[in-house]
Amino acid sequence: AYVWQPGHWHWNGVRYVWVRGHYVVRQAGWQHWVHGHWALRGGAWVWVPAHWS
Repeated sequence: AYVWQPGHWHWNGVRYVWVRGHYVVRQAGWQHWVHGHWALRGGAWVWVPAHWS
């Protein structure tokens, strides 16, 4: 099975570049997919990449 990881903007140190969406192979077991998202940490917004949790 596969999970769709949507595209997102990524800061490369100079400018934002578009990272295209793609399918990710589903991991075995009871893990679930967490989409990439912005989170407030230590008073600053940071990008949290998509991952299995």
